[in-house]
Amino acid sequence: MTELSVLVLPSYSQYVVLVPTVVRSDSPQTACVQFHGLSEPLSLSIILEYGSVQKTLFEEFVTKNDSFKCGEFKVFSVLRLLKQV
Repeated sequence: MTELSVLVLPSYSQYVVLVPTVVRSDSPQTACVQFHGLSEPLSLSIILEYGSVQKTLFEEFVTKNDSFKCGEFKVFSVLRLLKQV
């Protein structure tokens, strides 16, 4: 008699964030994020930090288990950001 075994793999949430390797000031850029296997809704914030300056690129509330979202953003020159602090 052959015994059957059941293999149960735990499900993990996975994500990938895609951003340009070089972010140029004053020109449109795109950042994307992909989620797979979310077990609950989440709040997504993508923030660019330079020294003590933080700039929110975009914020979204994600409710789907599997989703792919992109957002366009523009980063001002570092000098202009530092003047705002």
